[in-house]
Amino acid sequence: MTRQINLEEKFSNYKSGNTGQCHICKYSHKNKSLFHRHHITYFPENIITVCETCHWNIHHAWIKYDLIKFTPPKGDAKKFYGGEE
Repeated sequence: MTRQINLEEKFSNYKSGNTGQCHICKYSHKNKSLFHRHHITYFPENIITVCETCHWNIHHAWIKYDLIKFTPPKGDAKKFYGGEE
């Protein structure tokens, strides 16, 4: 059985807010919708603002760009979003 997730509730702890600047490359823009929220950790919840390019690199090229510090512990995302571990 799949649990319904309220993403608005999940991101309510987004304390730093979307500053319109990428936490990694420092790219900034007044259009805040260009940025993504990325979990560094889920327990405790710690989210940073990143641009689309850096977000892709975190998930797909983290070794090349030494982004391991921005990758949550294995299995935490599944637990956070209600999956079995």
